[in-house]
Amino acid sequence: MSEVEQWKLYNEWTYDNFFSEIKETDSVLELGPLIGFHTELIQRRKPKILKVVEPNTGDALEALKVKTSLSDNQIYNGTANDYYKEHNETFDTVVCCGLLYHLLAPEHLLEQIVNRSKPKRIIISNLETKDSIVKYNTREDGREAFARSDDKGITKPIRYGVSLSADTTRGMLESVGYKCLRNLDTVGIWDKYIYYWQLYEVNNEMG
Repeated sequence: MSEVEQWKLYNEWTYDNFFSEIKETDSVLELGPLIGFHTELIQRRKPKILKVVEPNTGDALEALKVKTSLSDNQIYNGTANDYYKEHNETFDTVVCCGLLYHLLAPEHLLEQIVNRSKPKRIIISNLETKDSIVKYNTREDGREAFARSDDKGITKPIRYGVSLSADTTRGMLESVGYKCLRNLDTVGIWDKYIYYWQLYEVNNEMG
């Protein structure tokens, strides 16, 4: 299978298993769209509201705009942590794909998603490796970015230099009232990098 064919298979697999759950009535926040590969899949669902948070500037940001036709009002140009310092908007769905492994404190971002965006649904993908931190996101200015925050975590202290396995991520979100509807990986779909993909919804049975 050529890389182009594998990429097409990967796109359809992620759409069928995860993005197809997005409703036309949804408000959606996507964290870290890069140049919009997953944004296009979200747009196929025609959500009522779509906003993205992307720290890239220059050609990469322009490529995102060209690929997705997003307006400036739909793009917050900055890091996810900076976004949450300035906004407390709630969304029906939050999409966080290919971002957590770049962060020094990925648990804290999950905490902010849950407590600030208060989504009914969360779609996550992350590298499943022994050490998921492939590289530090230099745009976060390392530890300094988190030290600037006026809190030390919303419900627990911020931990630095951690990686999130599929099981750890699931345990965290299930402990705060979400149920995992889907927990798959890309083995046989996109073997170049093995990601785990997870779909969560609020667990109404927990009251």
